Amino acid sequence: MQRTLSAAALVFSGLAITLAAQVAPATPTRISGTVRDLCGSVMPGAIVSAASRDGINTGTPTDEFGRYVLQIEPALWTLTFSLTGFQEHRQDVIVVPGSDVELNIRLPLAGPVEMISTPGPKARYQRYAVQGLVRGADGAAIPQAIIRLRAKRPSQFVIGSDVCTSDDEGRYTTVGWSTKPIRWRMSVEAKDYRPADFPDVDLTADETKTIDIRLERR
Repeated sequence: MQRTLSAAALVFSGLAITLAAQVAPATPTRISGTVRDLCGSVMPGAIVSAASRDGINTGTPTDEFGRYVLQIEPALWTLTFSLTGFQEHRQDVIVVPGSDVELNIRLPLAGPVEMISTPGPKARYQRYAVQGLVRGADGAAIPQAIIRLRAKRPSQFVIGSDVCTSDDEGRYTTVGWSTKPIRWRMSVEAKDYRPADFPDVDLTADETKTIDIRLERR
């Protein structure tokens, strides 16, 4: 009789543990990362939204350092990264229990930007932009390549990013601002590669020109 009761108690205990495991809520998992533009500058105020296949939605803006953190339950999620003036990026992420995810994103420019006014006597700047890919002779992407966009004549006053780095896929975008049409020059360098120089780059105001670059190994 005692053995029968002990066996029944074990069965009941096992059933209780199984039911507890089934009804226990899933432990939230953290998705975090940094949102940057193609030049590597952080993007504060970008909106990071997450939507699950079960219809659950959440989101958060990036902080002053371009960072974001989302606490979500294990599931298949679609993350959307957006900021005015930049192309929206969507990515599916499978979140498993107990495994945090780091997802860093770079957003390319959406297109032409209107002229801006600066303080002073009618000073108006127009945007001149170049974007493209930096690759080796074998076609492999070159991350962390350094791209410089400057006025062809040093005496011409311009403002802009000046120095840009390519992302993990070799993409880059660099922007300069000038009060009048000028000629530009661009240089590209990367570790273990020969530098490339473009001494005369013709750019049109408020348009983005695409220049793909191939570098030879040293």
